[in-house]
Amino acid sequence: MQTRKFEDLAREILDEGQIKESKKKVKIELDAMKNISNEIKYAMHDEHIGFNELVKKLNTSPTQINKVLKGNANLTLNSLFKICFALKIKPVITFQKARS
Repeated sequence: MQTRKFEDLAREILDEGQIKESKKKVKIELDAMKNISNEIKYAMHDEHIGFNELVKKLNTSPTQINKVLKGNANLTLNSLFKICFALKIKPVITFQKARS
């Protein structure tokens, strides 16, 4: 079976405008996940809470916390609030117009 690149397949299915729009959406999502991850790391540092302590406070797996800290977790708002509570921080969510 031949392996095909995702971008090649996307070009067959989508027009250039749709591909461009999809890339913008992915970038916005990745940037948001990276920002959340960084804020959690800063809060952990400020509160002197290590990785293992956060795992215990949240009663979750090290794998899940690792995903969060790498910006790879698909966090629900509930999960985000639990993390914030454990780190004694208040989430502030703002929305901005996406740049073209």
